[in-house]
This record gives sequence, C-alpha cells and structure tokens, in this order.
Amino acid sequence: MRLIYKILFTILIYFLTVHHSYASSNLNNEEYLLMKPNNNVISNISPSNDITWEALIALILGVAAIFDIQGIVKKQLNKPKLKVDFKLSPPEAIRLTIDQTISFYAFKLKILNNGNYQMEDVEILIEEIYKEERPLTYIKAEDFLPLNLNWLGIDSITMPKIQPQLFKYCELGFMFKKEHIISKNHIPQSIDVVITTHQVIRPNANTYTFYPGRYKLKLIIAANNLVPEHRNIEINFNNSWYDSEEEMFSNIDIKILD
Repeated sequence: MRLIYKILFTILIYFLTVHHSYASSNLNNEEYLLMKPNNNVISNISPSNDITWEALIALILGVAAIFDIQGIVKKQLNKPKLKVDFKLSPPEAIRLTIDQTISFYAFKLKILNNGNYQMEDVEILIEEIYKEERPLTYIKAEDFLPLNLNWLGIDSITMPKIQPQLFKYCELGFMFKKEHIISKNHIPQSIDVVITTHQVIRPNANTYTFYPGRYKLKLIIAANNLVPEHRNIEINFNNSWYDSEEEMFSNIDIKILD
C-alpha cells in the first residue's frame, strides 16, 4: 500500500515540476519577444507544451485502476477487530453431565469480531504455559507442546469466519475428578481434581493436564486478515470438587489478564 502511494506521489511531483518548468520557459520566451525590437509577434508565441491538469488526473486515475486502489482502500477501511472475553459463569463456564453419572465443568472463550468486516480462518494457539512455583514466581513448562485449541461445534482448529458484531466459542478446557480420567496413571495419588485443555490432537506427554495450582497461559490468535494478537489467561484452582456451580466457581479463578 505504501509503495502505491509513493508511486502516485512521485508521478504527481514529476508533473508539477514539468508544469512549472514549461511555464517558466514560456514566460521567459514571452518576455524576450516583447523586449526584442522590431518584433511584431506579440501573441501566439510558440505552441505551449504544458501538461494540463486534465491529463494529470487521467493518468492518476489510470494508475489507480491498474493497482485497484479502490479495493486496497476498501480493505484498509473494512477490517475485523478482535476481542476475547470470558466470564466464570454460564454459558462460558458450565457444569455438564455424561450418562447422568459423570459430571465435569467446561470452559469456553468468547471470540468476538467488533470490526466492520468478517474475520477469516481464525486459529487460537496455546504457545506457552507457566506454573507458579512460589508467590509471584512462574516457571515455564519447557516440555509443553504448543497446539491449537478446538472450536465449539465444528471439531476443528480453524473457524472459517466470524461475521462483524458476532462471536464464536473456542473450547479452553475441562475440569474433571481424577476418577473420571481414562488415563490417570500419571496423576499423583494426592490429586483429586485436574483441568485439561481441549485440543483436536492430544500429545503423548501429559503437559495439557493441570494439577491444582496457579498457571498462566500465553495464547496467540491469528486469522488470514488479522495481525496475530496475544492474550494471557490465568487459571487458579485448588484440590476441591463441588457439584454446585456456585460453590465451584467461588473456589476457582479463570480470567483474561489483558
């Protein structure tokens, strides 16, 4: 886009310079003819080579048509605008039951498009995870494998589009009792509650399983027509389970830090 502006600006400066040069030249010729004795030529001096404004405008319009300036300007004015929201209450945080016997809590990020153009092929990646080892001191999980989160309802890492002023849900993760985890051999005996992030592909390492504690998740959100943006999420929970949403949500904390 900047290159197009530079080209148009250069063309404009060039023709303004040429116009001024020709005008100055013709003025000097006219002064010379008027001062020359016995010269009866007062008008119709030499034919002017001035470049008219009409020609300049026509040229600029031609360049604009070639480079589709209208389409480029439209893209600059019509853009998606990302907003990420989360509240620790339904529908973003909710208790669900499978076969009326297994209960778990599901957490979803609300991805909004507050712009005036659709957001296309949106992806959300958990890039890094940090665990609080002691107050205000976080250690990066070096063995964590960055993977995309899953979108609600389509079982895919890519949301084809989010229309202006609308939103979609991305599944952040689930909270389970340890007894309901299929592969729980790796979970310490003292742990009763875990949170797992939701990805289409599960790595062999159990780095997507969080034990009670405080964590920070670094997310990258990108789309075909959106510059990648970062968001940080904090998760803090203890080793207690409650069947009541009110009690459970008063004992855990999940929030977007920025």
